[in-house]
Amino acid sequence: LLIVAAAGTALLLHIPIASAWSLPKSDTHQHRIQELDISARIVSSSSSSTTRITEPTTDRRQCLMALLSATTGTTTLLTVPTAARANDATSTMDNEILIQPSADVKKFFAEARALESQGNLAAAQRLYNRIVTLQPNFVYGWSNLGNTQTALQDLAGADQSYTTAIALCQEHNRRVTSGQIAARQCNDLYLLLLNRGSLRLNYNQQWALALQDLRQADALRARPDAIVLQNLARAKELNGLYAQADRDYTTAISMTANEVNPFWLRAALIKFQLGDPQSAL
Repeated sequence: LLIVAAAGTALLLHIPIASAWSLPKSDTHQHRIQELDISARIVSSSSSSTTRITEPTTDRRQCLMALLSATTGTTTLLTVPTAARANDATSTMDNEILIQPSADVKKFFAEARALESQGNLAAAQRLYNRIVTLQPNFVYGWSNLGNTQTALQDLAGADQSYTTAIALCQEHNRRVTSGQIAARQCNDLYLLLLNRGSLRLNYNQQWALALQDLRQADALRARPDAIVLQNLARAKELNGLYAQADRDYTTAISMTANEVNPFWLRAALIKFQLGDPQSAL
């Protein structure tokens, strides 16, 4: 499972799942969740976003992907949460939705991100819990909390945290668009949706909801993104949309032709499903 960290922090694996988990970078320096095998990407918010781990590691992506794989017991591609980055120019009034840590949580947020980078996810999660208690309107507090929850196998909690982060991000953008506030948009929404969608591919068989999230993430991304397309293709596959899944897998493969990825096998199986064994081979 890949988690992506959003700028305020994602995952997608950069699992997640970037803040949403803290891993791959987007234009906003968010981490996304990547494919399981794991790899549906989970992205970690960087407001400041499945395999098993057999020995200590400081590689957050490997750690998150391993944990998620062990949790799901599947070869479904998940994205590691990507961490989103908080925008320094955003105001932090008490009644405002924050995309930058306020003064009372800024130190805690920096410490939590440092702990994440060191692989100390349990300690980072404790700090993120403290952050959302002190500042419940902070988008990336919730998205990064979701990333650590994904990595530590609390998938129900991660789903709730990502949902809160998404709702805050959407409401902030609504206020900006309507002219209620003069601030930057929360630009990590696609990563947050990617992380939650990737998570839902592997949690409680929420395949229809995962497809909704990943379609929104693809639309918001507004350009081909291999991680988004891999997970979107898997969601379409699980929902029986094989021809559509085939197109997305084919595009994702064309964008990663120089890499060998686990999702290539899923793409081949879809070819067989569609009665095209020659292309599958």
